[in-house]
Amino acid sequence: MSARSRIDAVLGWILMAVGFVHVLATFRLRPQLDPRALWFLSGGLAMLYQGALNVVRVRYGAVAPGLRWVSAAANLAGLAFALAMIRQGGGPRQLSWLSGAFVGVLVAAAALSLWPARRDDRAGRAAGEDGSARGPRAVVVGRLASAGGILIAIALLHTAVGLWFGSGPVLAIAREGFLASVDPHRDRQLIFWFLIFGAPMLLIGQLALWMQARGLRPPRFLGIELLAVAIGGALLMPISGFWLVLVPAALLLRTSQTP
Repeated sequence: MSARSRIDAVLGWILMAVGFVHVLATFRLRPQLDPRALWFLSGGLAMLYQGALNVVRVRYGAVAPGLRWVSAAANLAGLAFALAMIRQGGGPRQLSWLSGAFVGVLVAAAALSLWPARRDDRAGRAAGEDGSARGPRAVVVGRLASAGGILIAIALLHTAVGLWFGSGPVLAIAREGFLASVDPHRDRQLIFWFLIFGAPMLLIGQLALWMQARGLRPPRFLGIELLAVAIGGALLMPISGFWLVLVPAALLLRTSQTP
């Protein structure tokens, strides 16, 4: 199983765990099981089924391609519902960071379910699950594809979060026609620099996939500098998405070292 498939499966298990906790919380918070409690319970069951569908897709998607589209539809529906709940204030303000983390899991799961399976993934499954047919080049390809996919997912998540929580300044910029509409407003400057950070993540992710498709390895400095940015950002802002960048940075660095 490739690194990307492992991450995909882990996201599915996380969704199942959250759904299980949600189901248990129903009996703790609403022991009477009134209609509102049943609606709350149904949300946990939906997350359980969604996570299970992702895990099954990772395991059997190569022989049942239709699972990919069913899983992607479930992930996109779950993401839309979660965003609608947050938008309507469906959770306590103290848990806003937890809601953001959960939306991040949903975005990553949706992105990976929409991502087409690589040829070497299918070939590896056809050769056997023990991985004996995989050589060094297949390992490099898997790491690069995983790093690129994760970085693109981070860029999309980062942009979606910025547009969602910064919708006020973004709409103000649009109403003024975009041209010279950022300065001197501090809120618009903040959302501009927040959104622009997603572009380099997207570019590096696309570069990783471009190198993977041509059998190239990334230069060592790319992984080192991206890792430095991730560590520095995480130390300065512990409650942030910089922690997510550690995984693709480490994959790029490891790939550049692979003989």
